[in-house]
Amino acid sequence: MFKKYTYGSLAEELPISEPFYTENYNELITAAGFNPQDEEVTLCELIEEWNGHDTGSLVVTGLQVEGHRFAVKSPPTADEVRENLGF
Repeated sequence: MFKKYTYGSLAEELPISEPFYTENYNELITAAGFNPQDEEVTLCELIEEWNGHDTGSLVVTGLQVEGHRFAVKSPPTADEVRENLGF
C-alpha cells in the first residue's frame, strides 16, 4: 500500500536515493497510482526515516517540485499480511 503526498515548497528535503529499476517496476509504479510509461516517474527509496516511514521504504515520484505528487510504500497492515497468507 502506498501513501500519497504532494510536494510543498521544501520538496528538495525528501531524503531519497538515486532512482533504480526492478523487475516489478511497472507493477510498483501502477500500484502507487502513476503511469509506468511516464518518463519523469522514478522509483527510489528513503535513505533515512521520513514522516513515519522507515529507511528503505520505496518512493515513487515524478518531478520533485512544489505541487507535484509522490507516494511512499507503507508497511503492510496486519489484515494485508493475513490476506496474503490466505487467512
